[in-house]
Amino acid sequence: PQLTMTRIESLKGFYDRLPGEFSAWREVIDTVEETAREFGFREINTPAVERTDLYRVKSGEELLDQTYSFADRGDREVTLTPEQTPTRARIAQQRKDLRLPVKWFDTSKRWRYEDVQRGRDREFFQTDIDIVGIESVEADAEVIACGARIYEKLGVADQVEFLVNDRRLLEALL
Repeated sequence: PQLTMTRIESLKGFYDRLPGEFSAWREVIDTVEETAREFGFREINTPAVERTDLYRVKSGEELLDQTYSFADRGDREVTLTPEQTPTRARIAQQRKDLRLPVKWFDTSKRWRYEDVQRGRDREFFQTDIDIVGIESVEADAEVIACGARIYEKLGVADQVEFLVNDRRLLEALL
């Protein structure tokens, strides 16, 4: 008997990236990660799935409306990682052996359930570069300098503008 294959297409906002296309992505990712290392950031790898309560507590219900959240086979509420900030806060709180501050980066897939539009897919790669455990202008400046160097290496620095905001300063002026 002949098997008939039903045509199944990928979900909206999810894409197959074959070798020719992915090689360009890989070059960008490699440049970003190499630059982060040059600035002293160390790579971490975190779960693709977290307990939904992590996002409920750290980011609020409005973020949950934009996530892939579901009950797993153990009937736990879980969410595909939409961002890294709550995960990093969990790690810093959970790991008492960490000597803060830490300088971390990672590149991984993230997922958001939102309308697909140009430049906003439901599955995407994102690199986060953070200094955890210290709040200072110097730490912020270092992350911005790393980003600026990445754009220089990619040859697009003249197409990028950094806008820096300080809510406390703005509130003081108002």
